[in-house]
Amino acid sequence: MGSVVIKYFLPSVSLRAAINLSAACVFASSGFAVAAPTALELRPSTPWNVDWGKDYCILRRAFGDGDHALALGIKQWGLGDSFQLIAAGPQMRGIGSSQKFLVIYGDGEAEDYSSYFSFYRIGNDLAVSTISSLAPGHAGQRTQQPVTPERENAVTSITLLWSGNQVVLDTGQLNKAFTALRKCTADLVKGWGLDPAEQATLSRRARPKFDLFSLLHPADFPGQQSFNNFRLMIDPDGKIAKCEIQRNFDDFKVDRLCDRLIRNAVFEPALNALGKPVASYYIEFSHVRNW
Repeated sequence: MGSVVIKYFLPSVSLRAAINLSAACVFASSGFAVAAPTALELRPSTPWNVDWGKDYCILRRAFGDGDHALALGIKQWGLGDSFQLIAAGPQMRGIGSSQKFLVIYGDGEAEDYSSYFSFYRIGNDLAVSTISSLAPGHAGQRTQQPVTPERENAVTSITLLWSGNQVVLDTGQLNKAFTALRKCTADLVKGWGLDPAEQATLSRRARPKFDLFSLLHPADFPGQQSFNNFRLMIDPDGKIAKCEIQRNFDDFKVDRLCDRLIRNAVFEPALNALGKPVASYYIEFSHVRNW
Protein backbone atom coordinates (compact mmCIF):
# COMPACT_ATOMS: atom_id res chain seq x y z
CA MET A 1 0.00 0.00 0.00
CA GLY A 2 1.37 3.39 -0.93
CA SER A 3 0.75 6.74 0.64
CA VAL A 4 0.27 10.06 -1.11
CA VAL A 5 0.30 13.34 0.77
CA ILE A 6 -1.27 16.28 -1.04
CA LYS A 7 -0.34 19.38 0.91
CA TYR A 8 -1.73 22.87 1.02
CA PHE A 9 -0.57 25.97 2.88
CA LEU A 10 -3.18 28.07 4.60
CA PRO A 11 -4.34 30.76 4.54
CA SER A 12 -2.76 32.07 1.32
CA VAL A 13 -3.08 28.92 -0.80
CA SER A 14 -5.42 28.89 -3.75
CA LEU A 15 -6.27 25.67 -5.55
CA ARG A 16 -8.22 27.27 -8.34
CA ALA A 17 -7.82 25.54 -11.69
CA ALA A 18 -9.18 27.68 -14.50
CA ILE A 19 -10.36 25.52 -17.39
CA ASN A 20 -11.06 27.30 -20.67
CA LEU A 21 -13.75 24.80 -21.63
CA SER A 22 -17.45 24.53 -21.08
CA ALA A 23 -18.78 21.95 -18.64
CA ALA A 24 -19.80 19.79 -21.58
CA CYS A 25 -16.28 19.81 -23.04
CA VAL A 26 -14.69 19.08 -19.66
CA PHE A 27 -16.82 16.01 -19.13
CA ALA A 28 -16.36 14.89 -22.73
CA SER A 29 -12.57 15.01 -22.42
CA SER A 30 -12.82 13.01 -19.20
CA GLY A 31 -14.83 10.20 -20.68
CA PHE A 32 -18.26 11.54 -19.70
CA ALA A 33 -21.12 12.16 -22.11
CA VAL A 34 -20.57 15.11 -24.42
CA ALA A 35 -23.84 16.78 -23.42
CA ALA A 36 -23.59 18.88 -20.29
CA PRO A 37 -25.52 17.39 -17.36
CA THR A 38 -28.94 18.84 -16.64
CA ALA A 39 -28.58 21.50 -13.95
CA LEU A 40 -30.49 21.14 -10.70
CA GLU A 41 -30.88 24.60 -9.19
CA LEU A 42 -31.33 24.72 -5.42
CA ARG A 43 -32.53 27.82 -3.61
CA PRO A 44 -31.62 28.55 0.03
CA SER A 45 -33.83 27.00 2.70
CA THR A 46 -32.02 28.74 5.61
CA PRO A 47 -30.11 32.01 6.04
CA TRP A 48 -26.32 32.07 6.35
CA ASN A 49 -25.02 31.46 9.84
CA VAL A 50 -21.49 31.36 11.28
CA ASP A 51 -20.36 28.64 13.67
CA TRP A 52 -17.66 30.08 15.96
CA GLY A 53 -15.71 26.93 16.80
CA LYS A 54 -12.76 26.67 19.15
CA ASP A 55 -10.21 26.29 16.35
CA TYR A 56 -12.23 27.14 13.24
CA CYS A 57 -14.98 29.29 11.76
CA ILE A 58 -17.53 27.92 9.32
CA LEU A 59 -20.27 29.52 7.24
CA ARG A 60 -23.28 27.23 6.88
CA ARG A 61 -26.36 27.36 4.70
CA ALA A 62 -28.92 24.76 3.61
CA PHE A 63 -30.33 24.52 0.11
CA GLY A 64 -33.29 22.61 -1.33
CA ASP A 65 -35.27 19.99 0.60
CA GLY A 66 -36.02 16.28 0.74
CA ASP A 67 -33.90 14.17 -1.60
CA HIS A 68 -32.66 17.40 -3.17
CA ALA A 69 -31.41 18.84 0.12
CA LEU A 70 -27.79 19.98 0.33
CA ALA A 71 -25.86 21.59 3.19
CA LEU A 72 -23.00 23.91 2.24
CA GLY A 73 -20.09 24.73 4.52
CA ILE A 74 -17.24 27.23 4.01
CA LYS A 75 -14.65 26.61 6.72
CA GLN A 76 -11.53 28.54 7.74
CA TRP A 77 -8.87 28.09 10.44
CA GLY A 78 -7.25 31.52 10.23
CA LEU A 79 -7.01 34.74 8.25
CA GLY A 80 -6.91 34.70 4.46
CA ASP A 81 -8.99 33.86 1.41
CA SER A 82 -8.64 30.08 1.26
CA PHE A 83 -11.30 27.84 2.75
CA GLN A 84 -12.49 24.27 2.93
CA LEU A 85 -15.57 23.86 0.74
CA ILE A 86 -17.92 21.19 2.11
CA ALA A 87 -21.15 19.96 0.49
CA ALA A 88 -23.26 17.24 2.12
CA GLY A 89 -26.67 15.67 1.70
CA PRO A 90 -28.72 13.13 -0.31
CA GLN A 91 -27.75 14.91 -3.52
CA MET A 92 -24.09 13.92 -3.01
CA ARG A 93 -24.65 10.16 -2.71
CA GLY A 94 -23.12 9.45 -6.12
CA ILE A 95 -19.88 11.33 -5.45
CA GLY A 96 -18.17 8.25 -4.03
CA SER A 97 -17.85 6.63 -7.45
CA SER A 98 -16.79 9.81 -9.25
CA GLN A 99 -13.30 10.42 -10.57
CA LYS A 100 -14.06 14.03 -11.45
CA PHE A 101 -15.15 16.94 -9.30
CA LEU A 102 -15.47 20.48 -10.66
CA VAL A 103 -16.63 23.78 -9.17
CA ILE A 104 -17.87 26.96 -10.86
CA TYR A 105 -18.09 30.22 -8.91
CA GLY A 106 -20.73 32.53 -10.35
CA ASP A 107 -20.39 32.94 -14.11
CA GLY A 108 -16.74 31.84 -14.07
CA GLU A 109 -15.12 28.86 -15.70
CA ALA A 110 -15.24 25.27 -14.49
CA GLU A 111 -12.35 24.53 -12.16
CA ASP A 112 -11.03 20.99 -11.79
CA TYR A 113 -10.62 19.79 -8.19
CA SER A 114 -10.46 16.10 -9.13
CA SER A 115 -7.01 15.65 -7.53
CA TYR A 116 -7.92 17.57 -4.39
CA PHE A 117 -11.30 16.39 -3.17
CA SER A 118 -12.21 13.85 -0.52
CA PHE A 119 -15.52 12.37 0.54
CA TYR A 120 -16.85 10.82 3.71
CA ARG A 121 -20.11 9.38 4.96
CA ILE A 122 -22.61 11.22 7.17
CA GLY A 123 -25.36 8.72 8.03
CA ASN A 124 -26.84 7.56 4.71
CA ASP A 125 -25.44 10.53 2.82
CA LEU A 126 -22.02 11.59 1.60
CA ALA A 127 -20.09 14.81 2.00
CA VAL A 128 -17.47 16.12 -0.41
CA SER A 129 -14.65 18.37 0.73
CA THR A 130 -11.86 20.32 -0.97
CA ILE A 131 -9.66 23.37 -0.39
CA SER A 132 -10.76 26.30 -2.51
CA SER A 133 -10.84 30.10 -2.83
CA LEU A 134 -12.69 32.79 -4.74
CA ALA A 135 -9.29 34.16 -5.80
CA PRO A 136 -7.96 33.47 -9.31
CA GLY A 137 -5.21 30.90 -9.64
CA HIS A 138 -4.31 27.41 -10.79
CA ALA A 139 -4.53 23.98 -9.17
CA GLY A 140 -1.78 23.43 -6.62
CA GLN A 141 -0.45 27.00 -6.88
CA ARG A 142 -0.66 29.82 -4.35
CA THR A 143 -2.13 33.14 -5.27
CA GLN A 144 -1.09 36.50 -3.85
CA GLN A 145 -4.04 38.36 -5.34
CA PRO A 146 -6.55 39.15 -2.56
CA VAL A 147 -10.25 38.55 -2.93
CA THR A 148 -12.06 41.90 -3.07
CA PRO A 149 -15.61 42.74 -1.91
CA GLU A 150 -16.43 43.28 -5.59
CA ARG A 151 -15.34 39.73 -6.37
CA GLU A 152 -17.39 38.35 -3.46
CA ASN A 153 -20.49 40.18 -4.68
CA ALA A 154 -19.90 39.10 -8.28
CA VAL A 155 -20.27 35.45 -7.20
CA THR A 156 -23.99 34.76 -6.70
CA SER A 157 -23.94 30.99 -7.19
CA ILE A 158 -21.73 27.94 -6.66
CA THR A 159 -22.04 25.07 -9.14
CA LEU A 160 -20.85 21.54 -8.36
CA LEU A 161 -20.28 19.01 -11.17
CA TRP A 162 -19.47 15.31 -10.93
CA SER A 163 -20.34 12.12 -12.85
CA GLY A 164 -23.18 13.55 -14.92
CA ASN A 165 -24.51 15.70 -12.06
CA GLN A 166 -24.69 19.48 -12.00
CA VAL A 167 -26.02 21.22 -8.89
CA VAL A 168 -26.33 25.01 -8.85
CA LEU A 169 -26.57 26.62 -5.41
CA ASP A 170 -28.25 30.01 -5.54
CA THR A 171 -26.07 31.61 -2.83
CA GLY A 172 -26.74 35.27 -3.60
CA GLN A 173 -23.94 37.81 -3.19
CA LEU A 174 -21.29 36.54 -0.78
CA ASN A 175 -19.69 39.70 0.63
CA LYS A 176 -21.92 40.01 3.73
CA ALA A 177 -21.51 36.32 4.54
CA PHE A 178 -17.72 36.44 4.10
CA THR A 179 -17.53 39.63 6.18
CA ALA A 180 -19.17 37.73 9.05
CA LEU A 181 -16.71 34.87 8.52
CA ARG A 182 -13.77 37.30 8.68
CA LYS A 183 -15.01 38.67 12.01
CA CYS A 184 -14.93 35.13 13.34
CA THR A 185 -11.41 34.35 12.07
CA ALA A 186 -10.11 37.67 13.45
CA ASP A 187 -11.50 36.63 16.83
CA LEU A 188 -9.73 33.28 16.48
CA VAL A 189 -6.39 34.97 15.89
CA LYS A 190 -6.97 37.33 18.82
CA GLY A 191 -7.66 34.30 21.00
CA TRP A 192 -4.19 32.97 20.13
CA GLY A 193 -2.66 36.12 21.63
CA LEU A 194 -1.99 37.79 18.28
CA ASP A 195 -3.10 41.11 16.81
CA PRO A 196 -5.36 40.37 13.79
CA ALA A 197 -4.56 43.76 12.21
CA GLU A 198 -0.82 43.12 12.44
CA GLN A 199 -1.20 39.57 11.10
CA ALA A 200 -3.23 40.85 8.15
CA THR A 201 -0.43 43.25 7.12
CA LEU A 202 2.63 41.02 7.50
CA SER A 203 5.38 41.70 4.99
CA ARG A 204 6.36 38.02 5.32
CA ARG A 205 4.52 35.11 6.84
CA ALA A 206 6.26 32.54 9.00
CA ARG A 207 7.62 29.85 6.71
CA PRO A 208 9.47 26.55 7.19
CA LYS A 209 13.05 26.22 6.01
CA PHE A 210 12.31 22.74 4.63
CA ASP A 211 9.28 20.67 3.64
CA LEU A 212 7.40 19.77 6.83
CA PHE A 213 5.81 16.79 5.12
CA SER A 214 9.18 15.07 5.05
CA LEU A 215 8.57 14.60 8.80
CA LEU A 216 5.21 12.84 8.31
CA HIS A 217 4.85 9.07 8.11
CA PRO A 218 1.98 7.07 6.53
CA ALA A 219 1.42 5.41 9.93
CA ASP A 220 0.36 8.78 11.31
CA PHE A 221 -2.75 8.67 9.11
CA PRO A 222 -4.69 5.37 9.45
CA GLY A 223 -7.45 4.58 7.01
CA GLN A 224 -7.64 5.02 3.25
CA GLN A 225 -7.70 8.80 3.28
CA SER A 226 -7.98 11.73 5.65
CA PHE A 227 -8.07 15.50 5.64
CA ASN A 228 -6.00 16.95 8.45
CA ASN A 229 -4.56 20.31 9.35
CA PHE A 230 -2.20 21.51 12.02
CA ARG A 231 -1.47 24.98 13.37
CA LEU A 232 1.97 25.92 14.66
CA MET A 233 2.47 29.03 16.77
CA ILE A 234 5.83 30.53 15.77
CA ASP A 235 7.89 32.78 18.06
CA PRO A 236 9.72 35.89 16.75
CA ASP A 237 12.93 33.82 16.77
CA GLY A 238 11.37 31.18 14.51
CA LYS A 239 10.86 28.50 17.18
CA ILE A 240 7.61 26.57 17.51
CA ALA A 241 5.87 27.62 20.71
CA LYS A 242 2.80 25.39 20.31
CA CYS A 243 1.37 22.73 18.04
CA GLU A 244 -2.37 22.25 17.59
CA ILE A 245 -3.80 19.56 15.30
CA GLN A 246 -7.31 18.96 13.95
CA ARG A 247 -7.32 15.41 12.79
CA ASN A 248 -8.94 12.09 11.95
CA PHE A 249 -6.43 10.01 13.87
CA ASP A 250 -5.96 9.14 17.54
CA ASP A 251 -4.36 11.29 20.24
CA PHE A 252 -1.27 9.11 20.58
CA LYS A 253 -0.29 9.69 16.97
CA VAL A 254 -1.17 13.37 17.32
CA ASP A 255 1.19 13.77 20.27
CA ARG A 256 3.91 11.93 18.41
CA LEU A 257 3.47 14.09 15.33
CA CYS A 258 3.53 17.35 17.31
CA ASP A 259 6.65 16.23 19.17
CA ARG A 260 8.34 15.46 15.86
CA LEU A 261 7.45 18.86 14.41
CA ILE A 262 8.55 20.79 17.51
CA ARG A 263 11.89 18.93 17.67
CA ASN A 264 12.78 19.09 13.99
CA ALA A 265 10.96 21.89 12.16
CA VAL A 266 12.90 25.12 11.56
CA PHE A 267 11.14 28.36 10.61
CA GLU A 268 11.90 31.80 9.34
CA PRO A 269 9.77 34.08 11.57
CA ALA A 270 7.01 36.33 10.30
CA LEU A 271 7.87 39.99 9.68
CA ASN A 272 5.49 42.83 10.40
CA ALA A 273 4.84 45.74 8.03
CA LEU A 274 8.10 47.39 9.19
CA GLY A 275 10.16 44.24 8.65
CA LYS A 276 10.48 43.37 12.37
CA PRO A 277 10.21 39.69 13.45
CA VAL A 278 6.93 39.04 15.29
CA ALA A 279 5.06 36.09 16.70
CA SER A 280 2.66 34.50 14.22
CA TYR A 281 1.20 31.18 13.15
CA TYR A 282 1.58 28.68 10.33
CA ILE A 283 -1.14 26.33 9.14
CA GLU A 284 -0.70 23.28 6.90
CA PHE A 285 -3.56 21.30 5.44
CA SER A 286 -2.96 17.78 4.19
CA HIS A 287 -5.00 15.31 2.19
CA VAL A 288 -3.48 11.88 2.82
CA ARG A 289 -4.34 8.91 0.63
CA ASN A 290 -3.17 5.46 1.74
CA TRP A 291 -3.63 3.43 -1.42
